[in-house]
Amino acid sequence: MTSETLKVLMVDPSSQGGIALYTTYLVEQLRQLGIEVALCAGGGRSDGSPGLLSGHWQDGRLPDKTVSFYARRALHLPLQAGALLRAVTAVRPDVVHMQTSVVRRADGLVASLIRLRIPVVVTVHNAIPHQDFSLESRLERARWGAADALIVHNDEARDEVRAAVPSGRVYVIPADLLGDACPMDRRVARARLGLDPDAPLAVSLGLVRPYKGIGLLADAWPAVHAARPDARLYVAGAVQQHFPELDSLSAVPGVEMRLAWLSDEEVNLWAAAADVCVLPYDHGAHSGVLHRAVVNNTPVLAAPCLRDEVERFAAGRVVDLQAGLWSSALVEALGPRRLPPPDPSRGRHMALATRDVYEGALRMRRRLRQDVSSTGSEKFS
Repeated sequence: MTSETLKVLMVDPSSQGGIALYTTYLVEQLRQLGIEVALCAGGGRSDGSPGLLSGHWQDGRLPDKTVSFYARRALHLPLQAGALLRAVTAVRPDVVHMQTSVVRRADGLVASLIRLRIPVVVTVHNAIPHQDFSLESRLERARWGAADALIVHNDEARDEVRAAVPSGRVYVIPADLLGDACPMDRRVARARLGLDPDAPLAVSLGLVRPYKGIGLLADAWPAVHAARPDARLYVAGAVQQHFPELDSLSAVPGVEMRLAWLSDEEVNLWAAAADVCVLPYDHGAHSGVLHRAVVNNTPVLAAPCLRDEVERFAAGRVVDLQAGLWSSALVEALGPRRLPPPDPSRGRHMALATRDVYEGALRMRRRLRQDVSSTGSEKFS
């Protein structure tokens, strides 16, 4: 089968946010290669396929967890499974590519049902779940085990997935920049956000979670404030679940909280407004925030787990997760000797490598069918 005739059902229930941006960009790039891609998504994003249901919990928003919420979520699961299976039936793809959890507690079962007839590819954006580690790990591994092929973004994630699913076929495909948006002017972005046009600004951006180094920033920022009283650290994004480190950081002088759900446009505004985006993550192979910073010519300070992406886009500097080192790096990044802007021209290979994974999964499926066929023939010869 050639790439010109390949038909793919891309599945992503999110309606906005980093994975939704990633999926949209990948679909565009695959179509440019001549692949017929139908997008099965939530929030009205579907294109060429019946859609999925959307829920606020899938987009990172924190719902009111009432009895009504849990009842609606319980009903949501079978309805979502039915929506996905209807999309598979309607599109009749050669490959189904799942970007994130679709039917949260039954992803493995649903993927296994689809795989009876059609190869399933799963992209593992977070090899280590960001929260609810024991439950999320079990659910994720069930989904990984049901896939013909697994895509990860760096070698560390590959090793994590291979350890969990030794028989899995795991491919490392670094994420390209999410589209070709023009950078936004920094002063314009600050004006629209109501920020000081001249103050040195560091920004921690996106969903506010403990793994993003909020506690480390609470320890590091007092020294930054002492050295640069005019500097500000903004924490911008939605809080899914309150945690103590957030209180510690909010009490530090020079720190300001903008805790609300951000649209994609607002994410770009914050990325453009910053002198430096800070990503002291304690785990993670890929960061949509880093990509938004690169697109807007904003350098980053990042944890070692993001080294591959930082180096690939010349995005900034990698700093070990020690408060003193982060204090020094922030003072330097917000001082007269700023970090150089990233290089957004680097890296445009994601779609080509993804096509290779699809074709490899189809070749493997054909070989298995031939083996089964020849075994059956031998039995009756």
